[in-house]
Parts: sequence; C-alpha cells; structure tokens
Amino acid sequence: ALCPLCPKAHRSMPARRPVLKVVARRTSDSCPFLNEELAFELCPGEVVWLRGASGAGKSYTSLHLAGLAKLPGAEIHMEWDPSVAAAQRIGFLFQKGVLIDSLSLAANLALAAEAAALPADSDAIAAALEAVGLSPSADGSKMPGELSGGMLRRAALAQILAQRKRVVILDEPFVGLDPPVAGEITALLKRVAAEHGISLLLISHMAERAAALSPAATVSLERARPEDGDAARQDADLSGLRFAVRASRRFADYFFISAPLIAMAFAATGAALSMLLADMLQRVDVVRIIATFLTRYLAGNPALPLILQLVDGVVKQNEAAAKRKLYALAIGAASRGLGSLRRARLFTARAVEQGPSSRSSSARCSPRSSSQAGSEARTPATSR
Repeated sequence: ALCPLCPKAHRSMPARRPVLKVVARRTSDSCPFLNEELAFELCPGEVVWLRGASGAGKSYTSLHLAGLAKLPGAEIHMEWDPSVAAAQRIGFLFQKGVLIDSLSLAANLALAAEAAALPADSDAIAAALEAVGLSPSADGSKMPGELSGGMLRRAALAQILAQRKRVVILDEPFVGLDPPVAGEITALLKRVAAEHGISLLLISHMAERAAALSPAATVSLERARPEDGDAARQDADLSGLRFAVRASRRFADYFFISAPLIAMAFAATGAALSMLLADMLQRVDVVRIIATFLTRYLAGNPALPLILQLVDGVVKQNEAAAKRKLYALAIGAASRGLGSLRRARLFTARAVEQGPSSRSSSARCSPRSSSQAGSEARTPATSR
C-alpha cells in the first residue's frame, strides 16, 4: 500500500538514490573540527551517525544543514535530489519537542501541516499519529503537559511526518528516556525510516543506541581544540596565591561592599527611628495626660484646680528637657541594638567564609582515630 504521508516522488525513487549529498571542507582555524573534509550521503530509509566529542561541531553542522546557523571556518556544499521540494527537505527532532502548550496534540500536528501548506484534515492527522504508535482518539486531544517523555518524542516525529520531511536530524533522541522507552523509540525510528523512506542524521553520544539503528555510515568529527580540556592539568606555581586571593577578597568585601552597605543601612535605619521618635514625642501632650489622670482620681477635691495649675506650670518648664532626655535615651538604646546586629552580621559572614576551610584545617590538625571519635560519641552526656 502507498503511504499517504509520503510524496509521490519518493514512491517512484530508487532506494539507493541519495536524497542529500554533503561535502564540508575546513577553511580556517575557527572550524570546530580538525577534519579537512567531511563527505556523506543520506539515502531513503538509511541512518548516518554523526559522532564526535563535545565541541567537535556536530550540532553546528546539523544546524547549518537545516539553515538555522552557519558553521564557522568551513564551507559546506549540499546537493539535494531535484525531486525533493524545498519545504519538505529537513526536519529537526529536538530532545524536548516543539509543541505549543496551549494546543492539543492534534492541533499541534494540524498547525505543522498548515505551515508546510499540506492537508491538515482529521484523516491526515490520524495517519500521522498512528504512524508513530499514538491513538488519534485517545492521544489526539491530550495537551503537551499530559505527555510522557516517550510520547513527546513520538509526537515530535508525528509533526515531521505531517510535514512530509525527507531528512530528519535526530539531536540526542534518547537523552532522558528510560532504557525500555529508549528501545521503543529506537524501533520506531527504524520502522518509520523504512516505511516512509526518511533519511536519518543521528547525533548521539550513546554508542549502544546508535548501533541499534544500524547506521549505513558513521562520520567521526575530531575536535579542533582539545587543549581546552587539558587546561586544568597544566602545571603552575600557585604558592602564595591562596593568601593573596583570600586577603584581597576580604578587603574588597569588607571595605568596598559590606562596610558601605552596612553604614548606609544603619544610617537609614537611625534616621527613620529618630524621625519617628521625634514625631512621637512632639505629639505627646504631657500636661493633658497628667491632667486627665488627676481629674480621674481627685474628682470632687476642691484643690484640684490649684493642683492642675501647678502641674501645668511645672511640666511646661521641664517638658522640653524631659523630652530631650527621653529622645537621647531611646536613640542610645537603638544604637546599641543596631551595633549588635552589625557585629553579628560581620561575624556570621566571616564564619560562612571560613567554615569549610576551618573545618578541614581542624580535621587535618586532629589526629584522632575513628575508634577514638566513636568512643567519644558514645560517652554519656552526664560525663561531659
């Protein structure tokens, strides 16, 4: 039976006729790989494994083929089969997929098909879902957040089938999958590639999974800058560096960061407290408070008016001095409290900085054996 998701050109295309021929030549030192030339062909139903160490340019090369980036320091020549339409050339199977969270799985596939100017009816969507082992009725209405890792890989592959892509770049397709699920995705990729005549360009560090796809060719990239990984192994004279670094860091922290910040914080806090206290003292009417108290407890006493008059004169003579005294006492108490907080902050910061090193140094200076430590740990609390 003819596949409804595959173009007519593929149905009549010879199996070994390359869909894409790639030749990449290194032109400058900015190229991430050392290979002078890379050459490979992508044929229908076959897998090409692009392997190499991290930083060797695998992802850069694949992104260049997809037209998403330019590989630095290299020239890449791509020769496509003339029967392959430009809109159906390359699809990318990303690790986490590119589904829109607010759309259902079926709606995402319909959107992908419409973007490629292809039929987006329910039959085409159902065919794409069934091709990757998903149920149109049970899974088509699910939201991306309801899909597992394996289902997301299947959904991403269904998107590519809905767009009838002829070459699919697999960017670490097995990362984050449990071994059984990774095995299912491996079998699915092999079946889909064979049934739909899709060429797969695999990028993976998992040699076992890559071998399970039976690649027709393996292209190895040699990283051009291996010295980046050897920098930590270079010998260097670091004597005296530790003290200098620690001293400079503490000096900068205390005098240029911590001290100014603490001074500004305490100045702002002190200003706020002083303004609040001054306003409170200004609003307090001592004469009225004393008069209210005396009126309540000396009610009916004929001498009350004379007493109130004496209190008014005495309080008004001493009110200003008393408020100044209260203000000074309150500000002094607040300053002592803020000073304690300042010292606590500095000591805490110093303990945090010195904690690991002091603990390690004390551990090195203490030659107790583990048995001694264990015996001390078993000593009752009363003996201590």
